[in-house]
Amino acid sequence: MQLATQYFDVSVFIGRFQPIHVGHLKTIRLALERSKICILIVGSYKSAPSTRNPWSSEQRIEMIKKCLHKEERKRVFFLPIRDRIYSEIVWQQNIVNEIFKVVQPQASIALIGHNKDATSYYLKNFPNWTFIETGNFDGMNSTDFRKKFFSCGTPTYHYIPEQIKTWLQKFRKSNLFNQLLGEYLFVEEARKKLSQNSFSVANSLVLCGNYILLVRRKNYPGKYLYAMPGGHLEENEEPMAGALRELYEETNIELKQDELKSCFVKKGYYDYTERNPIARTFAHVFFYKLHFVECPKVTAGDDAHEAHWILLDELNSLEDKFFADHYQIIQVLLGRISE
Repeated sequence: MQLATQYFDVSVFIGRFQPIHVGHLKTIRLALERSKICILIVGSYKSAPSTRNPWSSEQRIEMIKKCLHKEERKRVFFLPIRDRIYSEIVWQQNIVNEIFKVVQPQASIALIGHNKDATSYYLKNFPNWTFIETGNFDGMNSTDFRKKFFSCGTPTYHYIPEQIKTWLQKFRKSNLFNQLLGEYLFVEEARKKLSQNSFSVANSLVLCGNYILLVRRKNYPGKYLYAMPGGHLEENEEPMAGALRELYEETNIELKQDELKSCFVKKGYYDYTERNPIARTFAHVFFYKLHFVECPKVTAGDDAHEAHWILLDELNSLEDKFFADHYQIIQVLLGRISE
């Protein structure tokens, strides 16, 4: 005797959908077969455009809606969620709390997806939900599509829903595409010249009153994005020495090193796998808190396009203009989110 397939109040599908492909679409439709509604967790909300995350959450949601039938759109809900790469618990709580704004706490919930490799670890983070394994759909993945999309040749749209092909082709003519293409070509060339598989960098987080010292990067990757001053460590260089060297080279801060060192608060170490598109990069970040009425003068130098003291209150408005994980590191070191 065959048991009836379990039916749920809601199915949750977590992804970045950069972009949505036919496999994603099949998963959404399977979710709608198995539940009353489907909630799509659209990850990497408020991330700066990159070749890994080219499209904003708003653009991705619009693309997904274009692929759904009218009746399907009534049963699919979208929840853009920030990445919390150094605070997994906050990320999980964020998802659960946002879902319970849509459904009742007693609702039966299924988590739907494919446990493909180590990057699918998050599927085990919601033990109270029933997991539905979809399997792999003909090897489809967005990563391979993006590589072809940003190459100089003609991308293959074989696994891309017909409804968004024209939109993607139009995007390839935009200024943002040209900017990301420049980054893609730079990264590919840099990878060919790699002499090692990983690197260590050092950065400085400097506060003065209600201001934070930031630079805008001059070069790829992350050209013109905001970042903490910093860069690669030289051979046998101590992390703090490297962080200070880069700080002075990039900002020309008018402050003696001994004065700055006396304001040292703490150090953080950050090793998110995807933090740098070229190679695995480990970051030592040193936090200094200055106690001056006026911020020391800074001027951009070396690899910095600009150097500025920016009000902490303005950080949130710049969230989607930060390089890599710098915004999240700042949030952790300032105690705004827990590690």
